[in-house]
Amino acid sequence: MLKRHPKDYDFFPKTYLFPKERQKLKSEWDNKTVLIVKPEASCQGKGIYLTQNLEDITEEHCVV
Repeated sequence: MLKRHPKDYDFFPKTYLFPKERQKLKSEWDNKTVLIVKPEASCQGKGIYLTQNLEDITEEHCVV
């Protein structure tokens, strides 16, 4: 899709490794932003959820 529609796929969301980059996320995060949380070792969409609250992130290691 990127090759066929480069203007529509010219974004890359900011990504944080949690908990290693917790402070960076906290300093750059706007509390109106919805965070996508993906467990580190999962696949096929299992365990992915949305939150607007950092305290809702319960996984020990994940990508936000």
